[in-house]
Amino acid sequence: MIDYLDSKNYKKILLLIPYFGEWPKYFELYLSSCSHNEWLQILFITDLPIPKKYPNNIRFEKSSLNEISSLIEVKLSLSGFALNNAYKLCDFKPTYGIIFDNYTIGYEYWGYGDIDLFYGNLEEKVKYEISKSYDVISAREEIVSGSFTLIKNNNYNNNLFKKLDQFEKLAKSERYEGIDETSHNSEIWFGLGKLELPKSCFTYIVAKESELGNIKSSFKTFICENLPANRVIKFKKGQLYLENKTLGYFHYVMNKRKIYFDYPNWKEIPDIFYITDSGFYKYLWMGKFFGPIKKFFGLTSYYVKKSPKIVSKVMNKL
Repeated sequence: MIDYLDSKNYKKILLLIPYFGEWPKYFELYLSSCSHNEWLQILFITDLPIPKKYPNNIRFEKSSLNEISSLIEVKLSLSGFALNNAYKLCDFKPTYGIIFDNYTIGYEYWGYGDIDLFYGNLEEKVKYEISKSYDVISAREEIVSGSFTLIKNNNYNNNLFKKLDQFEKLAKSERYEGIDETSHNSEIWFGLGKLELPKSCFTYIVAKESELGNIKSSFKTFICENLPANRVIKFKKGQLYLENKTLGYFHYVMNKRKIYFDYPNWKEIPDIFYITDSGFYKYLWMGKFFGPIKKFFGLTSYYVKKSPKIVSKVMNKL
């Protein structure tokens, strides 16, 4: 346990995760990765069944999507607001300090994140910034990360979202507008500066407020979000390694889109395992041997299923 977080102060940092629909098949992996990050408290706000087993640093609060919708309408003064789908909640991540303020009392930081990821030693990646009272701590250099961001719990920071352009209009939109990150502007990955982003996204607001000296922010990439075919991540007793570098977490948001990427059916998560671009393995040789086989059969099955549509499109153009 590090100096700034002693055993009497477990309520220091709270991750808020409203989640609806159904628990994903990788949920047990996520829960396991939370167990070796006891410094971080995680609150799920959900109407889903509570797992039989989960780490001590995780809590579940029962609530429905309709109740969250009403809460947003009242807390953010969005008259007539209606939340039509759970994914839209991503737009409201920067507002969680207001929406869920009854849960954040007594916490120095609140934050938000995704669960399609596996934590390594996340503590070592943010301990300096927390000890220096940074206002916003993002897991990515380029943007305020939707997959993990911490915000110092004070009135100014909790209301930063009010500086967003067209917030009410975008918040009331039925579709996800990317407010929490870049307003769907992909040029940020090709050299665009944060202050060149739309003023309707949270990354711009945080960057601008930092430039003005109103807040202190940290943009530092300590994660992997797209594991290439020739790279391997090793998990060993609470730590993730990508070659000779440690990771705060592996966010498999890109890899899980591949039809051959899958998740293990382990009864117990081993102390040591490996992750390749095709999934999770107890032993490295299994990934090297079964990975190419999974890719071959997965892609073959995909194209066989797609072939009638492909042929039809070609014939229609003749």
